Amino acid sequence: MQSKRVVTALFLTGLILVLAACASTGDGNNQPSQDQAQENGENSGNNKSAEGQLADSLFVYNGVKPGMTKQEVIDVLGEPVEKEDSQLRESITSWTYGKDFHVAFSDSSDKVITVLPPETSSGIKLGDSYQKVIEQYGEGARVQSRHTSDPSYFTLNYTKGENEKIHFIIGRDKVKIIEIGASLAD
Repeated sequence: MQSKRVVTALFLTGLILVLAACASTGDGNNQPSQDQAQENGENSGNNKSAEGQLADSLFVYNGVKPGMTKQEVIDVLGEPVEKEDSQLRESITSWTYGKDFHVAFSDSSDKVITVLPPETSSGIKLGDSYQKVIEQYGEGARVQSRHTSDPSYFTLNYTKGENEKIHFIIGRDKVKIIEIGASLAD
């Protein structure tokens, strides 16, 4: 029972860090324009189309993506192993589907706001190097963590369209958290 509380506390702490990092990004448009990205040589990632856009599959994990209802998630994944309510910036319910796989819902809309997967559709996983993320997706928008002055803690943000976002929380050159979804701070 105590280990469940520790895991839940770690998940919620990670989610708070993600939300705080997202809140510091300003207008929510964290991806450079396609022209800027081409000028900076940022379209060399493997998970991009010929036009330099991020692949749609990057914003889905195990068939789940932001905007889905609770029933749609149940239809795809079945019942979660655990359901937990938490109070952050808004009421959020977190469903756990195994080690390092969580789905967060807004209680006001009953829709997925964030998917926290153990890996992306193209194979970037928790614990992978910062360099591997850059090689796969390009530079992304880097936002320094507000919770530490240590420059090795930051978020890499990638955006496609209005609501398709993925965030990699990096600590000491390793992927600590992967978050698929629109920022709660937007």
